[in-house]
Amino acid sequence: MIEDVLDLRLNEWAGLPPWADWNIELRDLLRKAEQAAAGLADPAKEEELLASIKASVTTFVNRNNELGNPLARKTGLLARIDELQQYRPGEDDPTKMGPGSPKNAAPWSGRRDGDAVTFTSPDGKRALTFLRFDAEGGPFYLCTSEVSVGLFCDITNKQGLQPPPRSQKGPCAWELNGKEIRLATHGWLADGSLRDSGEKWDARPPSKSCYSGKIDVQPPSEEHPVQHVTPECAGTWAQSVGCRLPTTDEWRTGYRKLNPDEALATAAIRGSAWKTQWEYARMLVRNFMGEAFIGRFPKLPPKDDGSAIPDAEGSAFWFAEANYGAQTLSHMIGNVAEFVFDQDGGYGVIGGSSLSPPSQWGGMKDGQRIGFDTRYPIVEADVPLSYCDVGFRLAFRSAKPSLKQLVEALIDPSFYIVEQNQQ
Repeated sequence: MIEDVLDLRLNEWAGLPPWADWNIELRDLLRKAEQAAAGLADPAKEEELLASIKASVTTFVNRNNELGNPLARKTGLLARIDELQQYRPGEDDPTKMGPGSPKNAAPWSGRRDGDAVTFTSPDGKRALTFLRFDAEGGPFYLCTSEVSVGLFCDITNKQGLQPPPRSQKGPCAWELNGKEIRLATHGWLADGSLRDSGEKWDARPPSKSCYSGKIDVQPPSEEHPVQHVTPECAGTWAQSVGCRLPTTDEWRTGYRKLNPDEALATAAIRGSAWKTQWEYARMLVRNFMGEAFIGRFPKLPPKDDGSAIPDAEGSAFWFAEANYGAQTLSHMIGNVAEFVFDQDGGYGVIGGSSLSPPSQWGGMKDGQRIGFDTRYPIVEADVPLSYCDVGFRLAFRSAKPSLKQLVEALIDPSFYIVEQNQQ
C-alpha cells in the first residue's frame, strides 16, 4: 500500500514532512537493493553490484542528512547500512577460522591449497583437512575425515572437557581412566568374560572365541573413529576446536558433490565380514545356549536378519580407521554414522554405519543404491544417549556475512514509517 502511494512521486511536491521524505528515499533504496540481490546470483558481478549499491546507500544517507531527518537515527536500518559500507570483496582467511581461529585456547596452524585447508595441531601430532563448498548463505568448510578417538581423547583431556557418559551397550574404542579418557585397552570386545562391555556372553563356553576365525578383528587404534558420544557432547567438543556439527544441508552438499565411485571407494558398509560374524554368533547361540536365544546376536542393531551388501567385500567388521589427510571426503557412507544439527530440527543421524542393515539404505534403484543421505531425527528423550556406531565430523563457516545477505537485510518493509509520531 505504501509503495502504491509512493509511486505518485510525492517527492515532487514541495513542503513534505520529514517522514514522507524518508519513505520516498527509502522506497528508491529498497528497489535498488532488490535489483542488486537478484544480480548477485552471478559471483562475477559482485564488485560491480557492490559499487552500485554502496553508491545508492551513500545517496540515501546524504539526502536524509540534507533534510535533517532525525528518523534515520531511530531505526535499525543505519546499522545494516554501516555493515554494508564496511563490506570488502573476498572471503576472510579460512586458515584463521575453525581450528585456526585466534579465539581457540590453542589455535592450530593452517595452510590453504585451493579449496582445501589443512590445519596442524600445536604439537604437530595431528592434522585435519577441510574442503570448501559453496552454499546459500555463503561458503562452508567440511572436514574430509571423521573425528578419531585419539584426537577426541587428546582434546578432551587437555582442555578438561567433561568425559562423555558411558551408559550404552556395544563396542567402544575408549574407556575411562580416572577423570580422563583413553584408548580402550581391551579392544572392541575382549575374549573371556564380557561383563565390562555390557554384553552378556557369559553362557558362551570359555573355549570359544567371541569372533569367527574367518575374520580379522583388529583392536581399536587412535585413528579409528570415536563413537559412544552423545550428540551434545559431540557439539561441545566441536566448539572447543572452533568448529561445530554440520547441518543436514551441508552434509548433503558435501556428499552429493562426490561422484558415486568416490563415495563407494571409502565406504565402510556391512559386507562379508559382518555376514561371517553374524553366522558364527548364531552358531554359538544355537549350539551352546539353546534355540530360545536365537535372534539375540548380534546385539546391534536389534531384530536384524544379518543381511549384508553382497559386493562389500573386505570390509572391516567394526569400523575402518579415519582417513586423515584425504583430499576428498571419506566415509560419508558407512563406517560410523554421523551427527548433524539443524536450528529448526535439532539433532539427527545421517550416513549410516558399517553395522546398518541394507534395508536402511532403501534398496536399489536403476542400479544405484539409494538412501545414503537419509536423515534420522533424534527425539529429545534420546539426546542424552550415545551409540556404538555413531560419531561425527567437523564443519565451520565464515562468520563474515555474504554480500547477498547484507543487501537482503536492507529489504525490510518495516523500515517505512506509516504515521508520524516521533520528532
